[in-house]
Amino acid sequence: LSYAKTSGEALKRIVNDVLDFSKMEAGAFHFENESVDIRASIDSVVALARMVIPDGPTRLNVEIDEGVPARFAGDATRIRQVVSNFVSNAGRYSSEGPITVRARAGAHDKGALLRIEVRDTGVGISPDQQKSLFQDFSQIQNRLTSAAQGTGLGLAISKRIIEGCGGTIGVDRAEGVGSTFWFELPVEVLDHCPDT
Repeated sequence: LSYAKTSGEALKRIVNDVLDFSKMEAGAFHFENESVDIRASIDSVVALARMVIPDGPTRLNVEIDEGVPARFAGDATRIRQVVSNFVSNAGRYSSEGPITVRARAGAHDKGALLRIEVRDTGVGISPDQQKSLFQDFSQIQNRLTSAAQGTGLGLAISKRIIEGCGGTIGVDRAEGVGSTFWFELPVEVLDHCPDT
């Protein structure tokens, strides 16, 4: 049952990636403008990941700064998709050690500059690998993922989503000691951060 569940999730991810990529290539990929609760989005991504990533309940951590707006305008589904992709990759490329999802925000003319980071302590990324990370059908080969390869589209789709929303995406690498994938997105604040 465990193998069947894992295989089903992998197949679902591949189908969704291919469908999204096809929509983007055909120019039929549209963004929504709705109220986004980034705390709820991150919590839902992490709750699911804790069930599928080995030792997820003890490895996955969330840090959300007080300055992150409670709600902002954006495409909640697509932003969640990018966060989910980062977290999923962190689980695939690291067999142990903490995975941290962090959200923070700074000032921006539009309202706020949201920054989301997912940091792991996995295999790391070499300079050569970094050059092709966000390209179509590109993925890092390593012993941890040899039995669970995807399409190589996840990061490419994430890049198109974030750039399509007016943001930037990247990775801070440290070969052999982990990686930090991040994106920054200027957002229109609808509700300020909750009082603490």
